[in-house]
Amino acid sequence: MLEANRRTERLIDGLLVLARGDHGLDMVEAVRFDRVAADVVSAFPGVTLRSRPTTVTGDPVLLTQLVTNLVENGVRHNVPDGSVDVRVTPDDGLVVSNTGPEIPPDRVPELFEPFRRMTPDRTRSANGSGLGLSIVASIAGAHAMTVTAQPNPGGGLTVHCHLPPKTSRPERPTPCAEGSSST
Repeated sequence: MLEANRRTERLIDGLLVLARGDHGLDMVEAVRFDRVAADVVSAFPGVTLRSRPTTVTGDPVLLTQLVTNLVENGVRHNVPDGSVDVRVTPDDGLVVSNTGPEIPPDRVPELFEPFRRMTPDRTRSANGSGLGLSIVASIAGAHAMTVTAQPNPGGGLTVHCHLPPKTSRPERPTPCAEGSSST
């Protein structure tokens, strides 16, 4: 019963973050995205980070959630002794890549839909609520970022959060995809 309550709590928390990202940003500030990534990655042994100073305008709590969801997914959906690499630069934005199982390219868009996974059972797993990448897409949209994903040769996934043009100010979420992901 305690485990069921924990899953329900995680689901509710995920839905609240998703709703907050879909609502847009009420207040924004300059956020050192590279520092956010460094803080998140420091909690995950074995995850590598390459970064350069990168500042974005947005909500630091939501940006932390975005990076956390991507890194957690990279670690959770990996192969034994696999790797998770994180890169943050002004030119690349945020890129998270892992060496997980093979993902058919035509199934990648499903990963960004709430409660969808590559495995049939998405809602009863103790390993998450099935909202991780849909939350990423929502937060990215609220920050005028574009999210794309592509399977890696040999297995795994690379998710790329492209930074908005310097002249863009995040206000409301916008659909963003590159053929393989939707937000």
